[in-house]
Amino acid sequence: MTARRAPILAALAVVVAGAVVASEASDGTPTAQPVGGRPGVQVPALPPDDVLASTWYCAAGTASEDGMADHTVVVVNPGDTPVSGTLRVRTGELTEALAVDDALTAEDESAPPEDEADDSADDAGAGPSGPTGRDAPGEQVAASPRMVEGESAAAAAAAVPVQEPGVGDPWEEEGGVDETPIQETFELEPGGRTSVRLADLVEAPLAAALVEASAPVAVEHEVVGPDGRDAGPCASSAASEWHLAYGVTTRNAREVLVLFNPFASTATVDVTFSTDDGVREPQRYQGLPIPAGGVVGLDVGEDVTRKGHVSTTVRARSGSLVVERLQSFDGSSGSRIHGLSVALATPEPLEAWGFATGVIGDGNREWIVLYNPGDERAEVDVSVRTAGESSPPPPYALTVRAGGYEVLEYGEDDRVPPRKGHVTIVRSSNGVPIVAERVLSIPGAPGWREPDSDATGGDISATTGAAFADREWVLATLGRRDDDGRDRLVAYNPDPEETATLDVRGIVDGRIVEPPERLDIDVPPGARVEVRLDGPLAAAGAAILAEADLPLVVERLAASSDRVVQTVSPGIIGGEGPLALADVDLGLTP
Repeated sequence: MTARRAPILAALAVVVAGAVVASEASDGTPTAQPVGGRPGVQVPALPPDDVLASTWYCAAGTASEDGMADHTVVVVNPGDTPVSGTLRVRTGELTEALAVDDALTAEDESAPPEDEADDSADDAGAGPSGPTGRDAPGEQVAASPRMVEGESAAAAAAAVPVQEPGVGDPWEEEGGVDETPIQETFELEPGGRTSVRLADLVEAPLAAALVEASAPVAVEHEVVGPDGRDAGPCASSAASEWHLAYGVTTRNAREVLVLFNPFASTATVDVTFSTDDGVREPQRYQGLPIPAGGVVGLDVGEDVTRKGHVSTTVRARSGSLVVERLQSFDGSSGSRIHGLSVALATPEPLEAWGFATGVIGDGNREWIVLYNPGDERAEVDVSVRTAGESSPPPPYALTVRAGGYEVLEYGEDDRVPPRKGHVTIVRSSNGVPIVAERVLSIPGAPGWREPDSDATGGDISATTGAAFADREWVLATLGRRDDDGRDRLVAYNPDPEETATLDVRGIVDGRIVEPPERLDIDVPPGARVEVRLDGPLAAAGAAILAEADLPLVVERLAASSDRVVQTVSPGIIGGEGPLALADVDLGLTP
């Protein structure tokens, strides 16, 4: 194993064109500035050691008694020096064409019967089922003529002004959110961790958080609601464009997009949806203003009703922001799908994506969803690797039209064996970048639907893949609030020839724990390993550190005490040299 540096983790700045990252102002206050294109922006990452500040954006969650996704933010100091910081809470609500309850009632009254095409996902129990992307004309709604005065559309969309999320109270400017943000300060010793439930500070339909610290920290968030729970990284940068491959608005589902503008000027955005009917551009989402400091929720089902699949693009005409998705399924209408997921959108499509975790069989279902927000056709190979296979099966070859999507469900042929963990690699074969998400539907524990049952209900995970492998990863949370889980860290080694050596450590109560059996773990070439997080690593308040001598893709697989998986999501990059999967010969040729 290679020698470790004195800090627990050193980090790499990862940014691209149009993205916004933290830097330091002359008075020491964290600011944000647009930067040029460099690898790594597609995944949240710690800032480099020479950056004297750290800024994170946690957009999606609720802070009300009956909210769908009660929001908790978790901050970890993985370095070797004390850190001080501030968590500012911003509140918002859903945009309203109708009140939510009225909209749902009107939708049910006007929707086609359950056995018609738009309800195929309900009847089949699938999230992203139904027709895949086609060249159907769809509903084309003219975009609003609102523009930035004196600028062309292209210039307006490209404009990303210098922003200052942490200087005084910038949101008090004209056009911004009126109230002063609620805030909480924190002090973290090396290895320190704090969690803040936003509903303990505010009451609001939606609550987002801006976290600023005096040194590099890792920030993730947890959501929990009536339909399930989930956890994942917050955003380490803002951007002027965001994409989501997946979404469902059928009768048993709800999709909420949360748009968070943490900066001192209004952002103006256009929102586009791709469905089996083609492209939709709802009038009220064209030229939509997101005020300075504002949090705006879009209940997608109000405008894109009863769809088994919805892909989304948010483009800013001016300003920059952060976009996340809340997706829930209530298990009604005879559907087997139940659960809650939170996902950070991706600011740019890429040529390759990796997923370290996947399984089908025994009620588990898995889909890979591909979205092409560009204007050229994408040819995509989806490759699956399973431990112990004598020779890899041929990849799935899919064509994704410009502006369209494709959905691949595993299990329809014998290329993905049941009850065996596998890796999925998505790669564009013609160089046209795409967005890829993996959707996992997990059955509940026996008897969970019975009245007064204590068994854990089924859940769902939907997340964008990893675009990079790295030698160091941080998991600030496992997504649980008790000590009785059945959790694993999953690591995939993309190198087709070299074995990687992995160490898994924990931060528990401010100290590093190093179970000997979790050190020097071999990860074979092109393979994955699951590392059980037990003993002190199983504590609900534990943060996990993964360090290896070769770049890996690392995910968490968090399960309840009755073994129902509730969270599957990547960690936060923390090493000195992330490796783009698009630049690696993964040895995928059969």
